[in-house]
Amino acid sequence: MASYDALIKTDGATPVTYNWDKRIFLSKLQDREQAIMLYSKRHRSRFSILDWCRWLIRKRIVTGGMKEWDNILAFHARSLPTVTPVAAGERIVSAGLKESFVVTLGLDEFTPLDDYMKARFAFPLEKARLREKRRLIRAAAQLTRQMHWARLNHRDYYLCHLFVRCEEDGKPDLRIIDLQRAGHRMVPFRRWLIKDLAELQYSSLAVPLSDWDRLRFYAIYSAGNTNRMLRRKMLRRILRKSRAIGTHDARRQRRRGIQSDAPSSLFCITL
Repeated sequence: MASYDALIKTDGATPVTYNWDKRIFLSKLQDREQAIMLYSKRHRSRFSILDWCRWLIRKRIVTGGMKEWDNILAFHARSLPTVTPVAAGERIVSAGLKESFVVTLGLDEFTPLDDYMKARFAFPLEKARLREKRRLIRAAAQLTRQMHWARLNHRDYYLCHLFVRCEEDGKPDLRIIDLQRAGHRMVPFRRWLIKDLAELQYSSLAVPLSDWDRLRFYAIYSAGNTNRMLRRKMLRRILRKSRAIGTHDARRQRRRGIQSDAPSSLFCITL
C-alpha cells in the first residue's frame, strides 16, 4: 500500500492554483500508448470546534479531500457526469492541523462552460451556432434538474464548474467538477436549490446569453411544475439571491482592487 507522502508527491507537476488551504497540481503520466493527465488537489486546514467535538466523541474528522471523494462517488452512483476518481487520503499532521488530498483524471478535451460560451456564442450568431447554443442550454438545464432531483446540491454552482466538450454528433457532453462543498440531503431544501440556480444566473451575466436564453433554461429546468405561482415565486427568490451574490462579489472585488467582468443587469432569469 502506498504511503500518504508517496501519493501526494508532485515532482514535475504543474501548479494550477495555490493558497494556504488548497494546492492544485496537474501532472502527466506516460502510459504505454498514451499520456494520462492527473488532477491533484491537496487540502490543509485547522481544526474547528466541530472537528474537536467529532474527534472527542467519534475519533474521526472531516477533511476536504475525503468529503470531495465521497461526493464524487455519490454523483457516479446517481449517473451524474463528473470527474473520474483515482485516489484520496487524509491525515492529522499535528494537534489542530489536518491534511487531505483527492486525485482525479484530468478533463483533457473539456473546456470550462463560461470560456466555451464566450468563444462560441458571441453575437450575432448564424443559425447553426444558434441551434448549438440551444442544445447546450437544454443539456445544462436537464443536468441541473437531474442533480437536484437526486437530492444533491453543489453549493458552488458557477459556470466555471461545468466543463463541456462537443461530441461528433454535435451533442454537448457536460461534467460537473469541484464537489468539495456538495451536499446530499434526504429532503432537498429549496434554499439550496435556489442558491445553485442563483450562482448560475450570476455567472451567466459575463457570457453572451440573452434573456430569452435564460428563460429557456428555467422553463426546461422547471418542466413538470404546473403551478405557475410557485414557479414565479421561485424565480423571484433566484433573482433576489443572485443580486445578493453580485453585491457580495462587488464588495470583495473592490477590496482586492479588481474590476468585475459581470454586468450589473439582473433582469436575466438563470444560466
